[in-house]
Parts: sequence; C-alpha cells; structure tokens
Amino acid sequence: MIDKVLVYILACCNNNEFDQTTVTNLSENLKVSRSQVSVVLNKLVKENKLVRIESKPFCFISVEYLKKKEFLLKRMFMKVLMNYCQIKKKKILKS
Repeated sequence: MIDKVLVYILACCNNNEFDQTTVTNLSENLKVSRSQVSVVLNKLVKENKLVRIESKPFCFISVEYLKKKEFLLKRMFMKVLMNYCQIKKKKILKS
C-alpha cells in the first residue's frame, strides 16, 4: 500500500492536482480506510518521502516531485543568468 500511495501522490503532483492528496481523497481513490491512509502518510512523512502541507485539510507532496522541480528551477535560473551575463558582456564590448 505504501507504493500505491506514493505513486498516487506523485501522479497528482505531476498533474498539479494537489487538492487530491488529502487523506479523504486518497482513501476514496485507493479504496482504503482513512485510518490506514493516515498511518501510511505519517510513516512516509517521517521517512522524508512526503511533505505535509499544513492546510485544512492537510495535503501531501512527493519529495521526489519537489526535487525534480528544484532541478528544473535551477536549470532555468542558470539559463536566465547566462543570458543576462551575455547581454551585459555585449553592452560592455559596445562601449
């Protein structure tokens, strides 16, 4: 069941359906009791595989998803920074 929860939450995150990662929605979609889902979610948070968002109701985000987004943001930032540096260099050379 742990794997099912992780796969489901990662799919929701990838589809920007964060509201679907609540205990109630997981319970309904995976056909498991809310208490079982809660136990698994708490275990995964303790293992640093999920992050709990302190909203009402709680939502959960996959750490794998966050790492992937962080990598993409770093790449995007580096491209912007390199472009900025090239523009600055051209301006200096024109002066």
